[in-house]
Amino acid sequence: VCSAMKGEAITPQWLFECAAIAPRGNVPWGQEVIDDRPGVYVISIDDIARRGQPVIYIGRSKRLKARINQFYRHKYGRKGPHRGGQEILMLPGKKTVHWAVGADYARIERIMLEAFLHATG
Repeated sequence: VCSAMKGEAITPQWLFECAAIAPRGNVPWGQEVIDDRPGVYVISIDDIARRGQPVIYIGRSKRLKARINQFYRHKYGRKGPHRGGQEILMLPGKKTVHWAVGADYARIERIMLEAFLHATG
C-alpha cells in the first residue's frame, strides 16, 4: 500500500501512481470522456470547503465512456443509471473526471481504494 504524509491531500495522480497505472486524461464534469476501454476513474472536486481533500469518488468500468455518461445522466434519488455515487451530485464545487485504462480494472480499483483508506483512515 502506498503511504502518504498525515494531512497530505490525496490526489488522483497519487492514486494512479499507487496502482502503477498511467492516467489517460481528465475532463471537467459533464464533458464526454473519449475512452471507452476498461479502466478506473477518479472524480475530484476543487472546493476549499472539502478541506484540501480533492478525491470524492473512485470507480471502475468495462466501458469508461459509457459508465461516466451514465453518471452524468443520473438524477439524485433514482435507482439508475448510476446510483452508487449519487451523493457527489449534491456537492458544490468544480468537479473533474480523471481516468486510466486497464484490463484488470477491478484489481486496480481495489488498490486505489485501499490506498485511499490507508491514507485517510
